[in-house]
Amino acid sequence: MRQFFVPQESIKPDGTLVLEGEEFRHAVKVLRLKPGDRFRATDGQGNQYEAQVESLTRHALLGRVLSHWVNGGEPQTHVALAFAVPKGERADFLVEKATELGVSELIPLRTDRSVRGAENRVDRWRRVALAAVKQCGRSRIPRIHSPLDFPDAVGILREYHVGFIADPRAQTGLPQTPLPSRILLLVGPEGGFTEEERKLATAAGFQPVRLGDRILRIETAALFLLGTIMNLRGEIG
Repeated sequence: MRQFFVPQESIKPDGTLVLEGEEFRHAVKVLRLKPGDRFRATDGQGNQYEAQVESLTRHALLGRVLSHWVNGGEPQTHVALAFAVPKGERADFLVEKATELGVSELIPLRTDRSVRGAENRVDRWRRVALAAVKQCGRSRIPRIHSPLDFPDAVGILREYHVGFIADPRAQTGLPQTPLPSRILLLVGPEGGFTEEERKLATAAGFQPVRLGDRILRIETAALFLLGTIMNLRGEIG
């Protein structure tokens, strides 16, 4: 069943909700929803609804809420992924697929070797994440931070139970022992983190992890690491 985004102010106390703008156009012009049809909606903040089309106007769809639930499609594991931004559309791909895998936070990193200009792409990534939430049936839009300097990202480890930094020189991969529920990941740029950045991260408590014998692109490394953690936590399969 198709899921739409409905901001909280469009969910009324009388048990109705309203689709407007692009969501309305897609529902009516593309999917041809008509009175009596059912659909799903989310406010992106954990609430999901099943609703039935009651009426249509030229600019809005009025739906009657049939059922409501919280945190549908959401993992129990809270993973924040801090990543050096890849070039071009590869960053959009990373955001989309990380959202599908269940990431809770995305943190663009400014590192010594990373590309610049991420500040101008945050709004776009939020739209990409919203589209992925609607497609995959999640009920929360991942938080996408404004870019952080590497030392600032390292400093927020205290907000999580454990942190891992992707490092091709590490001796081991992710631990097979049970992982805690709040995890912070660091994935570096092409060329990797500098020695100073690695030392700063390990001194703060990050555990270096090896991702294999091959050199992976930023988005591949990030999604592999995220997917592996979700699998180890029982969130996949």
